[in-house]
Amino acid sequence: MAYLLGLTLGELHNLPFKEYNGWHKYFQQRPYGWREDHRSAIIAQTTYQGSKPLNVKELFPSLNLLHKSDEVQARKNKAGFEALKAMVNKKSKK
Repeated sequence: MAYLLGLTLGELHNLPFKEYNGWHKYFQQRPYGWREDHRSAIIAQTTYQGSKPLNVKELFPSLNLLHKSDEVQARKNKAGFEALKAMVNKKSKK
């Protein structure tokens, strides 16, 4: 993690727990190398000539983790939007 953040180990050890924990969660959702894997997946999909569809999530596990993280966030956003709509509807009925 120190390398990814551009810190020394001493600086990493001196990070406040809340900040360290936030970075840890970030790297769980966006694993190291996911951008490179994404670029490679695009190239693989555009040049692939096989008879079966290419499943890049199997080829690049980091993209599978990224996709799962995006699905969870989309569900949270939808739930929040629905709660907001319900609050607005309650106020308009009064």
